[in-house]
Amino acid sequence: MEDRGQRKTIKLQDAFLNRMRKERRWVAVGLLSGDKLFGNITGFDSYCIHLKGFGDEEHLIYKHAITSISPTEGQSG
Repeated sequence: MEDRGQRKTIKLQDAFLNRMRKERRWVAVGLLSGDKLFGNITGFDSYCIHLKGFGDEEHLIYKHAITSISPTEGQSG
C-alpha cells in the first residue's frame, strides 16, 4: 500500500501481520521444513516473527523459513 503523498509507505506483509497481531487472531505458520506452528503473533520486524502458542510455548521464526501464514478458526487471544 503506497501513497505518493507524504504518508509513510506500508508494506503489504506488515499490514497483514499487524492486523493479525492487533486482532489476536490464531494463525498457522507454514515452514520450509514442512512443519506448521500455531499461535498468536505478538510481534515482528523485518527479519522475524514472534509467535505465542499453546501454554508457555513461544517461537521466534525467521521470515526466510516461512512459506505461508494463514488465519485459522482455532484459539484466539
